[in-house]
Amino acid sequence: MIFSLLASAILIVAFSATLLRRFDLPILKLALLGASLAGLYFVWNPEHLTWLAHMVGVGRGADLVAYGSSLLFFLTVVAIAARRRDADQQLTRLVREIAVLHARPPADRRWSGRDTDEKP
Repeated sequence: MIFSLLASAILIVAFSATLLRRFDLPILKLALLGASLAGLYFVWNPEHLTWLAHMVGVGRGADLVAYGSSLLFFLTVVAIAARRRDADQQLTRLVREIAVLHARPPADRRWSGRDTDEKP
C-alpha cells in the first residue's frame, strides 16, 4: 500500500509536469502522458498488467514495464539530440553573424607584400 501511494504521487506529478512542458516531438508528450495514466492504473491493478503482458507475448507485467520504459527512454534521447542539434545550428548562425558585424580591416598594418612582423 505504501508503494502504491508513493508511485501514484510520483505519477501524478509526472503527468502534471508533462502537461505544462513544451515538447519538440508531440509524440513524446503523448507517450509520457499515456505512460503516466497507464502507470497510475496499473499500480492499483497489477493483475491487469500481467494479463496485458501475456497478451503481447511478454512473460510478466514487470518485464512489460521495463520494455516500455526503454522505449520511452529512447524517444527522450532522440528528442534531446534533436534539440541539441537545433541549438548548435542556431549558435553557429549567431557566431557567424557577430563575426561579420564586427569584422574590420587591420588598422596597424601597411600592405607591403610581406609580413609586418618582420624587422626591416
